[in-house]
Amino acid sequence: MGSVGARTTLIVVSILLLFTATNLATAGNDTTATIWAVRASGKIRIDGRLDDEVWSHAPRLCDFVQREPDEVEPPTESTCVMVAYDDRAIYFGIELFDSEPQTIVRQLTRRDRWIRADDISVIIDSYHDHKTAYGFRVYASGTQRDTYYYNDGEADSDWDAVWDAATRITDRGWIAEIRIPYDCLRFPAKDEQTWGICFSRFICRKNELDRWPFIPESAGGFVSNFGHLKGIRGLRHVPNIELLPYTVAYAERGPASDSDPDGRSYSLDAGFDIKYRLTSNIMLDGTINPDFGQVEADETVLNLSKYETWFPEKRPFFLEGIKIFDTPFNLFYTRRIGHPPSLEPEGVDHYIDLPTETTILGAFKITGRTARGTSIGILEGVTQREEATYVDEDGKKRKGVVEPEANYLVVRFKRDVLENSSVGFVATAVNQAMFGPHYVSGLDWVVRMKNGDYKSEGQVVGSRSCEGEIDWGGLVTLEKEGGEHILGGIKAEYRGKNLDLNRLGFLDRNDYRALWLEIKYRTIDPWWIVRRSNQGIDVAY
Repeated sequence: MGSVGARTTLIVVSILLLFTATNLATAGNDTTATIWAVRASGKIRIDGRLDDEVWSHAPRLCDFVQREPDEVEPPTESTCVMVAYDDRAIYFGIELFDSEPQTIVRQLTRRDRWIRADDISVIIDSYHDHKTAYGFRVYASGTQRDTYYYNDGEADSDWDAVWDAATRITDRGWIAEIRIPYDCLRFPAKDEQTWGICFSRFICRKNELDRWPFIPESAGGFVSNFGHLKGIRGLRHVPNIELLPYTVAYAERGPASDSDPDGRSYSLDAGFDIKYRLTSNIMLDGTINPDFGQVEADETVLNLSKYETWFPEKRPFFLEGIKIFDTPFNLFYTRRIGHPPSLEPEGVDHYIDLPTETTILGAFKITGRTARGTSIGILEGVTQREEATYVDEDGKKRKGVVEPEANYLVVRFKRDVLENSSVGFVATAVNQAMFGPHYVSGLDWVVRMKNGDYKSEGQVVGSRSCEGEIDWGGLVTLEKEGGEHILGGIKAEYRGKNLDLNRLGFLDRNDYRALWLEIKYRTIDPWWIVRRSNQGIDVAY
């Protein structure tokens, strides 16, 4: 085992050194497309009219390029964007010309729903790290949708922000006016800001996608290809605290039963959530006795396999900023905190009262990014002891522990290196009564080269289980993500027999070894009756 580990380490180090040299060699001059913002001297009304004074002198950007269906061609309809800002928010005035305004596709639906209709998106890399961005989409009907982008293009539609938008149909097309408070964004504490930015327009009836700046389909990455937004100066961090208390009262009266002899039950509960912006790019979130009663229930799943079912996170506290904790191995599965009770008392004949979930007494979370390019994430949660009331085999009413009190901790650091790469560390700990402590840690990396066309990603993890067993796992991938025709990659993975991530993470199985090889050939230029095509072969061992 020692020689295998040494060889793996040598391979990883060699790959990193190779990619480092290539990145340094390919760094070039900055010729990035740029749009300039102007400071507003008066109030900007978000009404879809663009008649405020600032829009009369703001620079207009109109040089969009088609991405689909005819890549690189001029758009069939023009789009012009203006940007303004003040001490509280950034504003976008967008005029979307259309030669047939009566055919603009508008659908009114719930917020955050994907619909097929005319829209405009503003995507902002306010960190300017070329990896993460905040997306704000407005449909012609005025419906809003927001998305968080991470890892240079992966999207998280569960992210939500509070921002304003208004649209209006005109005889020349339609207008979108957008206000995005700085509370929605995280950015470095600098007097003069430079942000990455991308605008994307979809014309539904033509199936046409226009963008600024132009990002070819063959490009590797997404956020790393954004243009620049400049001209924003003098932003100051304003301490901002949000406090959301709640109280829930419950009363029920019905027929008497074994569990409720008088037929009456009462409850009173209270708690609060708190959000405090420590700096312009670091946020503290806290919750005491949280109430997730408004969260949509999980879908019913019939699982006949021996593997655990993975459920998505829907609780608001565990959604915001949570992508900082993502790594190739899933070391932090938020559903572990507050999970259903896992123990059963001895001698149970039947239950009178059985808790369906573990109560979270409190939790806090710090997420953000330092000025030197280090992303941080710290989350700690405490759950209470849960007891069930049951009747034992002798017919006696008893209480028994079904879930001991527990403390959960996860710490994450990720540092930007080179031009568009990163290395990271993560550690988790679970301390729970009736069980021994459980620890997991890992090192991970992402290295990109040649404008993001090539990528190496991997992680090495180790675990110490409650029973004291120690083991490790690792994976490494080499991929070609960009380019016109040839794509593909290779991935190797190893999981030790005693690797245990499931106290706070998610691992479907251990004692596992695998090797994947994938080769693809694609065409993105139209030929004959084919607009684009993909062919590939996958080999797994």
